Amino acid sequence: MLVALTFSVSTNAQWLNDASGNKKAVELSNKAIDCMANLEYGRAQGYAMSALSVDPKATSAQIVMAWTTGGPVSEELMKEAGAMKKTDSEQIWYDILQKPGAEHAGLAKASGSSEPLITYIAAYESYEALEAWAKSNTAISGPALNSLAYADFSGSGPRNITPPDGTDETRAEERFKSYISMTGSPNADDSYAEFLAAKGDFKGAFDAQMSAYQKLNFVSPYTRNLVVYWRKNNQDGIKEAVTKRVEAFYNDPSRLDDRVEDMLAKGVSITEGMSSLQPWIIDNYEMALKRYAAQGEQIDWIDREAYDIDVHLGPYGDVAVVTFYMRGKYNAKGSDGSVEYHTRASEVWVLQDNEWYMMHSNFAPYDGGTGIPAVNR
Repeated sequence: MLVALTFSVSTNAQWLNDASGNKKAVELSNKAIDCMANLEYGRAQGYAMSALSVDPKATSAQIVMAWTTGGPVSEELMKEAGAMKKTDSEQIWYDILQKPGAEHAGLAKASGSSEPLITYIAAYESYEALEAWAKSNTAISGPALNSLAYADFSGSGPRNITPPDGTDETRAEERFKSYISMTGSPNADDSYAEFLAAKGDFKGAFDAQMSAYQKLNFVSPYTRNLVVYWRKNNQDGIKEAVTKRVEAFYNDPSRLDDRVEDMLAKGVSITEGMSSLQPWIIDNYEMALKRYAAQGEQIDWIDREAYDIDVHLGPYGDVAVVTFYMRGKYNAKGSDGSVEYHTRASEVWVLQDNEWYMMHSNFAPYDGGTGIPAVNR
C-alpha cells in the first residue's frame, strides 16, 4: 500500500481542518481522505498507515483505515477509532459513520459543521446541493463531479441524487473530463472509461482505462476492466480464435475422440447432452477424458465436419457460447455399414491461461440425421 504514495495527490486543500495529530499526520490524513473520497481505497490506506506511523494519535487516519477495509476487520478498526481521542469534527464524522448510509446526509447537515468533509456528506441530500458544494469547493470537487456525472448520464447517481432536468450525456462527459483535468486521479480515468464503454466506444474506454492503469499499476484495481475493454475492441479476433479451436476439435480427421486432453477445461464441471439423447452427463476433467476414450472405442469416424460456426461472447469476453452443425459418417462397433451423422450443436468455451477450452456441449439429431450411440460408461 505504501508504494501507492509515489503517485501524488493533486490538491493540498483540506477535507478536515480540525484533525488530530501533528502537522505532518494531519497532512497525510487529509490525503488519505482525498483518496477515500475518490474511491481509491488502496492509496487511502497507504496514506492512512503513513499518518499513523508519523503520529499514532491521528484519529482521522484510523477512521479512513476502518472505512476502507470492509468486513470484520473494519468493525475492529472502527472500535479502535472509537476509543481514540477525537476533535469535534472527527467526533461528528465518526458518529455519522455509525448510522446507516441513508441517514448520513441528514446527520451531516444537522451537525452544523462547516468542515468540507462534513458538508460534502451533507450535500448528498440532493443533486442541486451537491452541485452547489462542488462550485464552492472547487479544489476538492472531483469526487462530487464524478457523482454528478454518473447522475447526468444514467439519471440517478450515488445516494439516488437525480438531475432535475433529466439525463444529459454532453454534460456528463464534460464533468468526467473536468474530474480528470483537476485531479489526475486514476479513478477519474476509470469513471470516464465506464462512461465511454456504456456508449459503445470501447476504443476510447480502453485508452482511458490504460491511463488509469498507468497511474496505478501496482496491484491495480484497474486491470480487470482494461482487459475487458481490450477484448471488446478485439471481438473479431477472439471469435476467430474460438472458431479455430472448435474446428481443431471436430474437423481434424486424424484426431480421435480420445484425444481431448488439450481441449477440455480444467477445474470446472464438464457437462454434455449427447446426441443419443441419454440423460445429462456431468464429469470432472479426469472422468471426461475416460468418457471420450470409451466413446472412441465404440465408433470409428470416417469423416466429420463442424460448419456454420457462430461465436457469441459473454460480457467480459472470457466466455463464448458457440452454435454450429455437425455432419459426417462413422462406423459403429458391432454394426454393418456406415451411419450418416448430422446434428445441431451448442457449446460453452472458457478462457483459461490465454487459451480456449470447452466445458459444456449439447448435441441433437438434425434434419433427418443420426447422432452417436449412447456411451456405456
